[in-house]
Amino acid sequence: LENRQRAAEAVSQTIKASLAHADLDVKKRAFAFITSSISSFLEKARRLDTTVAAAIRDALPALAQVDASQTAQVIANVLPDDVAGACQALAAKPSLQFVVLDELIRTDASVDDEERAVYVELLCDSAPHRVHAYLASHDGYDVEATLELCRRHRIDDATALLLEETGDGNGALDLILRGLGRRFEVLRD
Repeated sequence: LENRQRAAEAVSQTIKASLAHADLDVKKRAFAFITSSISSFLEKARRLDTTVAAAIRDALPALAQVDASQTAQVIANVLPDDVAGACQALAAKPSLQFVVLDELIRTDASVDDEERAVYVELLCDSAPHRVHAYLASHDGYDVEATLELCRRHRIDDATALLLEETGDGNGALDLILRGLGRRFEVLRD
């Protein structure tokens, strides 16, 4: 137990030292260190020690500020069984959480329904023009909750898609026609 705690502390301190450096290249070395040190841990133990995983999870916000794409790779490769914990670690910084979740979903990493719901909410805030395409090509979201979210954000194309999914084809058509009417009014003026 003492060896594991020392190893976790060494991992944590090395990551912190790398991320505290002014040089971006040194900061990016934290990703290579995590990958190589985890490979070493896994060779010996066959599974990642919880204290080491916690040290990496605690570093995720700082890692995401350096490179969100590589942070998503760390989550997918090093913490695949704890995507929920990783997302929770990033919750205080929604813009970083969005970029990391976006990368995880783009690369087909294992993301459960709860993280997908967080992703859809962040997508509505950060990239509303992408919501319809996402919903049309993915499952694993609560239709009613997502419908309410899309209505609240006034994302008409996604709202229409969800209305159609709930069986309200007339409501979807009405929403689309109202949207077209507004566009014609703008063109007419």
